[in-house]
Amino acid sequence: RSGIMELAIRRLAPNVTSVRAQLTILVVAVTIMSAFIKNIGALAIMIPIAFQFARRSGASPSVFLMPMAFGALLGGLMTQIGTSPNIIVSRVRVDMTGQAFGMFDYTPVGLALAVVGWISSSWDPAPGPHPTARLFMIGGLLMLAASVWTLLRAALRDGT
Repeated sequence: RSGIMELAIRRLAPNVTSVRAQLTILVVAVTIMSAFIKNIGALAIMIPIAFQFARRSGASPSVFLMPMAFGALLGGLMTQIGTSPNIIVSRVRVDMTGQAFGMFDYTPVGLALAVVGWISSSWDPAPGPHPTARLFMIGGLLMLAASVWTLLRAALRDGT
């Protein structure tokens, strides 16, 4: 444990005591990191900071951990290397069309899903469904839109 991330957080957000602000910092950081490294690695790097934030704000660590896990999953959708299925899909595309997906071809869809996840995790659950349920409902619609978007892009690129 090097303490580099803790030092970075102390530098970037030294006086953040609001649970919502702390949660936003953690989820955004984990999401961005998981686009480039494995989800578990991103979480392992940030979990000590989540516990530090929990102590600082007097909140339960569980307030931070589940949204961070969702952020890690969503962040992996942003790049070709972010999650193993993206690599597999790219390889299948090479076998079928001779063209692979680029590193950031997944980013528009993955970023849209991540933003929806960030927004959903910050909503107050009292007026409607739990934020996680909202995330899955909105995420399902975005996945459908992403599929249509990908098919249209491929058709326009291939000229069919």
